[in-house]
Amino acid sequence: MIASNRCGWPSRRGGREGGKVVGFAAHEHKQKSSPAAMAIRDLARVLVASLRMEQSSLETQDIKRFIEAMLFVADGPADMNSMARSLGIEIAQVEQAVQALSEETSGRGLMIVRSGQRVQLATAPDTVDVIERFLGVSGSSKLSGAAMEALAIIAYRQPITRAQVDAVRGVNSDGVMRTLQARQLIQPMGRLEQAGRPVIYGTTFEFLEYFGIPSIESLPPLPPPIDSVDDKDQQRTVDEA
Repeated sequence: MIASNRCGWPSRRGGREGGKVVGFAAHEHKQKSSPAAMAIRDLARVLVASLRMEQSSLETQDIKRFIEAMLFVADGPADMNSMARSLGIEIAQVEQAVQALSEETSGRGLMIVRSGQRVQLATAPDTVDVIERFLGVSGSSKLSGAAMEALAIIAYRQPITRAQVDAVRGVNSDGVMRTLQARQLIQPMGRLEQAGRPVIYGTTFEFLEYFGIPSIESLPPLPPPIDSVDDKDQQRTVDEA
């Protein structure tokens, strides 16, 4: 008899009948070693190699078009590795195409937002008011001053613990941190390897979308510390004297 597995398909163990082994293994071995089977396998290899060569020879303009289309239909941030696999190209080619699209959309109604290996097509920040009126959405979702203060600290000093945010602000930040997490603007990034192993926080992809920033590296530079400005003014006064 032929043994069966749980799915009801014959297994490849086979059985014994009249001193002969009955099963699929011997039959498959004959098929695999036959000239016809070998020819089919060789043809399949040629077809696969040809397909890969065709995909890898995509023009840069075609790659940009396909990536733009994928970003348009994606219901969230798209993974660059997934796009590379879909196109059969290297991840470096996807990165180049994304950078090119980012430059081409500058000053337009849409923009490319990127965080690590995730990319998304989003509306430009200066179109928010018009879009809200068009969709009939109120602007009541704006953050409070306290939430903006805490978010700015996290954005520029991430990864950072809640206690560190408290120290910079000088007040307890539990409430605003919960609000920022609920709005998906910040997220836990891990734990600090020290006593108590406190949670460290960083900004999210939604943070970039909310502020219309292409990447975290695009944040405007911080102004110099007040003490530094005062020292420069004093030095200038001494030099003039």
